[in-house]
Amino acid sequence: MWGWMVRGAADPARARELVAAHPAAQRIVRALSFGDLARRGRVKQLMAAAHELGGLDTAALELAIWGRPLAALELAAAAGHHTPELACARALACYRAGRPDLAERLLAGDPPPAELVSGDAPPAFPGPHEQWLIEHAPGAWPALAALAGGAAAVIALARPAPHEADPDATSLDPIAAVERRVGRALRGATVFLAGEHAPAARDAIAAAVGAAGARLVGGPLPGTDYYVEGDACPAQLIARLERAGARRLRRDELGA
Repeated sequence: MWGWMVRGAADPARARELVAAHPAAQRIVRALSFGDLARRGRVKQLMAAAHELGGLDTAALELAIWGRPLAALELAAAAGHHTPELACARALACYRAGRPDLAERLLAGDPPPAELVSGDAPPAFPGPHEQWLIEHAPGAWPALAALAGGAAAVIALARPAPHEADPDATSLDPIAAVERRVGRALRGATVFLAGEHAPAARDAIAAAVGAAGARLVGGPLPGTDYYVEGDACPAQLIARLERAGARRLRRDELGA
């Protein structure tokens, strides 16, 4: 009961006191707790809590906001779903890590998927669902409002790192991972054929995928990099793939 009351109050200080007294309640006030840890510069504690409780995307965004971009990208690399929070965290973290070029490419070419509102193909982001949330509850969904507002709105989320905060991560591997993602390199990537493909078309795509150094996978497995849409492909499958971070690959990109 106390956990849900603190969550409703949206008070990070009360969330901190609650978690100190009842650690199990951190799952209920997870977002508040993550925000409080980031504001106080508890980078290691926040990263450990995110891996334990889930919400890697939310934690990554908080770290990007509060001046720890490399740690934010490290969490983002481990996240399993391409959410607005994850997309916003990547873009803001790249900007604050000295790679505004990557931030611009992410915002232009790698938006999160819009929620389905019908059986038709998924709409472009921000779709009707996201637009309704931005209009009626912009404060509750800062990542949505920032992404819809463009680069300036994303950058405006940034806050200075708190005094005596834990140091940032030191590995540049997460930046390299973002470079590979926005570069759409096929070598070493996995490709799923979604929907129905005629045998001749499937063989041509398989040959082109192999020639590019990628490989086909037999299902929409976690971590799949790309999908090629075929005939009679359900919108729900496309939404599932894009939420998992897979990106559409056109046949002309393969030369098939």
